[in-house]
Amino acid sequence: MTNAEKTDGRQTDGRRRGALPRRRRSPISVAFVVRRFLATVVLCLAVTFVVFLLSNVIPADPASANLGDAARSDPEAVAAFRAKYHLDDGLLTQYGEFLQRLAHGDLGTSIQTQQPVLSDLADRAPATAELAIAAVFMAVLVGVPLGMVSALKRDRPADHLLRTVSLTGMSVPAFWLGLLALQLFYYRLGWVPGGGRLPVGGEPPPSVTGMYTLDALLTGRLGTFTDAVHHLILPALILATPGIALLTRFTRAAVLDVISEDYVRAATAKGLKRSTVLRRYVLRGATPLVITVSGLALANVFVASVLVEQVFSWSGLGSYAYQSAVRLDFPAVMGACLCITLVYVTINLVVDVLYGVVDPRIRVGS
Repeated sequence: MTNAEKTDGRQTDGRRRGALPRRRRSPISVAFVVRRFLATVVLCLAVTFVVFLLSNVIPADPASANLGDAARSDPEAVAAFRAKYHLDDGLLTQYGEFLQRLAHGDLGTSIQTQQPVLSDLADRAPATAELAIAAVFMAVLVGVPLGMVSALKRDRPADHLLRTVSLTGMSVPAFWLGLLALQLFYYRLGWVPGGGRLPVGGEPPPSVTGMYTLDALLTGRLGTFTDAVHHLILPALILATPGIALLTRFTRAAVLDVISEDYVRAATAKGLKRSTVLRRYVLRGATPLVITVSGLALANVFVASVLVEQVFSWSGLGSYAYQSAVRLDFPAVMGACLCITLVYVTINLVVDVLYGVVDPRIRVGS
């Protein structure tokens, strides 16, 4: 080797040793965040317009729904009610006033509670969040292993059984399943408590997050924590059932796709243990799809909770939306729909970011 080659080699090594480490690019671009924020604003406006239009074209009168018999015997009460909530104004005028309040962070006043809608949503949202988190945790904990078993036992009796059960779980209405579960496990067997978040007369823990289980742990009230978990299990399991079915089917499909990849076959040919291949290669390759389906399951929980919370007397966002719709409480209906829309958009954004975190090859919005 010549001196020039040695010198060039030392310079190359020096550049390698002295070079700054290459900065890892963020899994999500700023431009994507800006586009998603603008799309969220447009989507929320579209949702408010559609909900407002549908709420006002139904053949029903909010005054009659809220005043009851007084709406027939007291015309002055009806006139005062309609004037208070600007029901005699034109639709465009009412919608314009709603947008004006929304721009200032005001969702209006609920007809049924006489409280600001934003305050009602803040009070009810933690109960639904607690239920949704528990349901998605159950769905992932059960659905992913079942999907892997179904894929590894492909075209065997276990696979056919799991596919049939998952299809049934996706087809059965959640509210009907909730009524059936209450009839069997509460009235007949007495294994679980009835509706509500705590036993009748039970004192809620001091509010920290609004979630009874977490607040009970944070304040050291283990008895309240046990009661809250007992009341949480059955409604969370009912909400988790469609998610379990969905995750089982999609995990099976993802695992079957990954198993056929060359790098999985190479890892098996090297003599690695089956459990190691499944953990390091198969499950990791199927993770992006599992994350997507988990996000979809979490979003669906908020929709299914509208009826399931009614069945289990769960004072959350779903029951609030249902009661508002029945009472034709338009401000509350608008607020609940807007809140659920923001939940959907946020979940989709989080799933996109997790894609980039799980698989560094993916950069969202590039």
